[in-house]
Amino acid sequence: DHGHHLWTTAWFLLGEVDLVKAWVDSLDGILDTPSVVMWKYREGAKYGICENTAATSMPVPSKYYANDEWVEITGTHGIITVNRCNGNIKTGPPVSLFNGKKWKHYKTRCDWSEGFIDSTKNFVNALKGNEKPRLSGHEGRDILKFSLAIIRSATTRREVYLDELDVRFPRWYHWNRRRIEKRENPLRPKKTGLFGGGGTAKYAAQAAGLTEKLMERFDPSAAVGWNTVIGLALLPERGVKGADYTVTVQNGRAELKHGEINEKAVMTIRVQAGVWAALLLKKKRLEMAYIQGKLKIEGRAEEALKLREAFKL
Repeated sequence: DHGHHLWTTAWFLLGEVDLVKAWVDSLDGILDTPSVVMWKYREGAKYGICENTAATSMPVPSKYYANDEWVEITGTHGIITVNRCNGNIKTGPPVSLFNGKKWKHYKTRCDWSEGFIDSTKNFVNALKGNEKPRLSGHEGRDILKFSLAIIRSATTRREVYLDELDVRFPRWYHWNRRRIEKRENPLRPKKTGLFGGGGTAKYAAQAAGLTEKLMERFDPSAAVGWNTVIGLALLPERGVKGADYTVTVQNGRAELKHGEINEKAVMTIRVQAGVWAALLLKKKRLEMAYIQGKLKIEGRAEEALKLREAFKL
């Protein structure tokens, strides 16, 4: 029952879940703790983790039973923390937000009983036809699948796709999904071409043209309050000459200049032409190029994250 509340919260915050991996133990043969559950959401690169710990000799301050939870949501622009649920281990405001510069705290209804009260009201109003159920039948079934997939993962000691629960041959479904994902995994080593350069050298000839169109990718809403000067050095590859550019972002506007890199650049990216073209073509991820040493950053590396977001790299 308690797990249902947790998995519903995870679903409410970031959407449908695709894959889970769980380790579940027990100290007394009754409580499923200590345990760790990890999951991957169906859409985008979004993940969650739930850790359950039994502090058997520690009193837990609570109006109800000896349990407490807190939640942290980390995104691209900040962090939200829900500081307590059932108990009162953490004092202070129930909800806090960190926006990258400072914390802001919020006072809101936070007693554990509030959820039961509102759920009951929603149930009654739904029976009367005055409002929709907070969870539809389809959504409730998805959350049940989430719980059942956790149980299956813990008992079989393997990752479980939620869709396995809907197919006739779950083992085959799991094998096929794993095969496809291994093939598409960006961490998987790529074969090197006969003359070197890996799989991205073939894009080198497109680098200049794609870079000239870089401003078409610019999203002003992702650059609010961001003022910077960034240098881009494309290194020669496969007969394509090197080229230097400067990207200037100021007051929600961006400008690209071809030529010597501006001396005011706070960060400079040095990358082979083919790799850069592959990034712009979505054939390679910026993070992987950096990890693999194919993209070098000089200066304030944190600017690369903002560059990626503002120009959809």
